Amino acid sequence: MVSGGFPGVPRGSYRVRTAPPAANTDTPSCASAIADIDQTLEQINGLLGGVKPGRKPGPKPAAVPSAVEPPAKKARRRRRFAISGEESVLAFVKDQRKPTSQEIERQWKAEGRKGRAAKVLSKLTREKKLKRTPLKGQRGSRYALE
Repeated sequence: MVSGGFPGVPRGSYRVRTAPPAANTDTPSCASAIADIDQTLEQINGLLGGVKPGRKPGPKPAAVPSAVEPPAKKARRRRRFAISGEESVLAFVKDQRKPTSQEIERQWKAEGRKGRAAKVLSKLTREKKLKRTPLKGQRGSRYALE
C-alpha cells in the first residue's frame, strides 16, 4: 500500500496543476465590457421590478382596475331526477340490448344530465351489474346486463 496521495494511484504518477492565471481586468476593453454588462444587468433588474442593493422596497404600485369586470361565476346547483343515474343506465341497457358506450352517453345527455355516463358505467361494471365487452377496431365498449 502506498502512503499519501490518492488511493490506488502510485506515487509520482500524477502532476499537481497550478491555478490558472487571474484575468487581467486592467485593459480598457475589459473595463468597457464590464460597464456594459453592469448596465444591462441594471436594465434587466428594472424590468423585473427588482430592488437596487442597499435600498428598502418602496410602496407597491396600486392595481389598475380593468375596464371590463369578469362575470361572476354562478353557484353550481345539484339537479334531481325522477330516477338515479344508475337506474337510468340499467333501464337503457335493458331496453336496447347491448348498447355501446356512445349510445349510452347520447341518452345521458338527452335526459339533460351533466357530466359523463362513464363514471356510472365503470361503477356498474365494477359491481358486476353490467358486463363490458370492448369494441374491436374502434373506441368504446358494448354493455350487457349480467
